[in-house]
Amino acid sequence: MKSYVAVVIYSVNSKNSVFQKMRVRSLKMGIEKDDAFDKLMLFSCSVDPSLSWSVEGSSYKERWIPVTPHAASGFLVSDRNSSMSSTLSVDLELGTVSGSEKSCVSFTLRPDYHDDQGLLCLPVSSVGGILDEIYLYYLFIFGYKPLHTDHRTPLYLCLPPVNSSLHKNATSQPIIVGHAGAGVKRAHHGKGLEWPENTICAFRRAEQLGVTMVECDANITKDSEVVLHHNFTLRVCEQPRRSENDPPAFILEHKNDGVVNENSTDLIVNYHLSGIRNLLRKVSGTIGNTNIIQSQYPSPLTMSDPIPNIHGKEAEPIPLLKDAFYQTSTNLSFNVELKYPIETPYNLIAEALIKHKPVESSLPTPSSYFYKINKFCDTILDTIWLHAGPRYVILSSFNPDVCLALRLKQSFFPVFFISRGGYPNDSSHKSDPRHHNIFSAISWAHIMNLNGIVTVGYHFGSTNDVDERQIKYLEADLESKQLSCFVYGDGVSEIRFYRKASQLNLTGVIVDRLDEFMHMYHEQCKTSTQLESSNL
Repeated sequence: MKSYVAVVIYSVNSKNSVFQKMRVRSLKMGIEKDDAFDKLMLFSCSVDPSLSWSVEGSSYKERWIPVTPHAASGFLVSDRNSSMSSTLSVDLELGTVSGSEKSCVSFTLRPDYHDDQGLLCLPVSSVGGILDEIYLYYLFIFGYKPLHTDHRTPLYLCLPPVNSSLHKNATSQPIIVGHAGAGVKRAHHGKGLEWPENTICAFRRAEQLGVTMVECDANITKDSEVVLHHNFTLRVCEQPRRSENDPPAFILEHKNDGVVNENSTDLIVNYHLSGIRNLLRKVSGTIGNTNIIQSQYPSPLTMSDPIPNIHGKEAEPIPLLKDAFYQTSTNLSFNVELKYPIETPYNLIAEALIKHKPVESSLPTPSSYFYKINKFCDTILDTIWLHAGPRYVILSSFNPDVCLALRLKQSFFPVFFISRGGYPNDSSHKSDPRHHNIFSAISWAHIMNLNGIVTVGYHFGSTNDVDERQIKYLEADLESKQLSCFVYGDGVSEIRFYRKASQLNLTGVIVDRLDEFMHMYHEQCKTSTQLESSNL
């Protein structure tokens, strides 16, 4: 039996909202006589950040855990010093808000790497005869051990948290990160050169422009190959013909996926790598990627080198992550976003209850129709350890449970929670409390000991829609929780905002229109140098 390092159990909701709080009465590992409370953390991440909290150890006896759709609450059993392999038996006490009615439920969970997540629908009855049903979901997190390699392995990166006290004397600037390489096409708005996103030529161009980090989107195929593509789906569409004598022409579609669920078609996780390459051979100008056999990383690309060929082989879509490593110098760091659906049982149960649909343990979740979280994380971690070489790598995801799994599996790579923080009217995300607003996203990162968040620049004034007092409050919250912060989105790829990000001591900006931005950036640096020289 594969050992696990943690299990998290969430209190999602109750059917009739009768029982709205719970506490742990008993928690046992296998047949051990002693309770496992020395490994226990209770937590609640509320849409109201003032109601978010976490406690560890003996405080469990007094602390009630909310059972509400307005907070991601529950308890985490973990032991980072040793692995666990036995079953987990849990006794819970449930109570009404007034405390006039109480009840108890019990359940046993058995760890299974190939079935690591599940939903519990537990019927509840009180002494007074009140009936209800409580919904919990759990995730076992299994340990990760890096594979042996004869190559040099990634470097450890320590990112400083946001710190307002550095403003007056700060010498460091936010890290400039190339979005999907040299900027996503969707964000160009007709400005500047459009480099094909998530391609090797875009990564090489970013390095050539002097950028030290790029962001990429990591998907996994059915045969466990890690590929780079922004969408969850792979759609190749035939272009309209001007005449019936014209040969067929195909394009790779990049439309928004929308909500990913059990009815989604053409998911990359359902394709073998060979199937993807066969589809790409249809696309005009591509022949499908072939494996790159390379044992050394190239030297850094400079402005004196030829510009990467936007129509050549290195511009082919959906490359392997390991090939992106092998075709860029180890001076180039990677922010690897794990492309796992944002939907969690919180979203799905809330939607079912609103529509008055039954909630059953067989409710489809990404774990059932997409990929198991542990295998997804482990496969990408393996690729990074084996092929990244001596460079810096950070990890990020929109899925809060993926972030938790990454943090508990390892502590070498920094882990960032990506959230739009409820902007703009982000109803598809807000049904999970951790995405409801920017402060609940920050609370989740803090409670689970993540390194920071990635969010839209709107919250820091990139679109001039936010009051400066709110920005200061947000900055202070990040500072008090010792979290780093990267930003992306509208207005971020402007030099005026980069100056603002420097004043706020943000960790990094994820930039589109990279050619245009870096030209302005170097011009600004030149002007600053000239001013400093004239003042000497």
